[in-house]
Amino acid sequence: EVQELVVELLQGFEPTFASILEASQNDTVMRDSIYAEFSTSVAKLGRSKSVLESKIQVAGDNRQLHMGCRSKESQLFADKTESERQLRASQSTMSERLVTAEKKHEAMLLRFQDTKDIGVGELSHSAITNLVSLTEEYQDVMRSYNESLRMYYIKFWEYGNLTRDHTFMKAECNTKQETFETSACEVVEASQAACDVYTSAYNTTARAYKVVQDNLAARVTDRKGEWKHLKTVSCVLGKLAGLQAHGSLAENSTVSRDIQGCYTSDFTNQDLTIPVKPAPAREACPVMPAWPCTDSFIQEEYSKLPANTVAATCKSACSA
Repeated sequence: EVQELVVELLQGFEPTFASILEASQNDTVMRDSIYAEFSTSVAKLGRSKSVLESKIQVAGDNRQLHMGCRSKESQLFADKTESERQLRASQSTMSERLVTAEKKHEAMLLRFQDTKDIGVGELSHSAITNLVSLTEEYQDVMRSYNESLRMYYIKFWEYGNLTRDHTFMKAECNTKQETFETSACEVVEASQAACDVYTSAYNTTARAYKVVQDNLAARVTDRKGEWKHLKTVSCVLGKLAGLQAHGSLAENSTVSRDIQGCYTSDFTNQDLTIPVKPAPAREACPVMPAWPCTDSFIQEEYSKLPANTVAATCKSACSA
């Protein structure tokens, strides 16, 4: 009857050993599932970075469009300035030639006034020669003045067109600048959001993982102690179950020594050891660019605009 009881007890240990191993496996699965959340967070960060890269590309394209527009504005300003110089020069030439033409015109009027009562046939050869010469000079002066007047109107028209083109180009560049600032705003917001979401997820997982790791160490220690104790008891009961005759437990008997051996045996089970797996280091957040319309942004983006161009007042809905 005693042996039957011992055998029954031994059989009852088997489910206990299995549950200890299962508990160890469950803890490992739980630990690994929480650890996997770190990878999930990194994957989300990767997707956020992909979105961010596309926004950076758009902002870069808009930056180039804005700078290209400012270069055209700069060239138009230079052309307008040169045109203004030429207009003033043509105006000065026209004014000078007008004075000469008026003097020559007055001289012609006086000369014809002097001869209006004299018939052509009564004019001397020298008088006619002087009239012809004066008339030719008058024609040359008038042609010269007329040419200067024509050039003045050409330069006036050119200057007006360039002034209009420069004004329109400046307005177009201001629009492109605003488009660029909007895209730059989207970049900084996406960068900030990617970092905030990832950092929050990482910190939450790290806290949960630390709690699991700390509790895991205690549970592993408990299971190893429980395993060793039950294995020792199971060993002793096993020896007792094998008794064949009375007196087998006498001091220094084989069975007695075998039972003592149960207490010194190493029942360590490596399957109960759950290796420490440190939390991964936090990934670096995307580099934060300057917030649009801050001093650093304006210095970085607009301090090297082409000559004779000025950035419009910065506009952004996401100014820091």
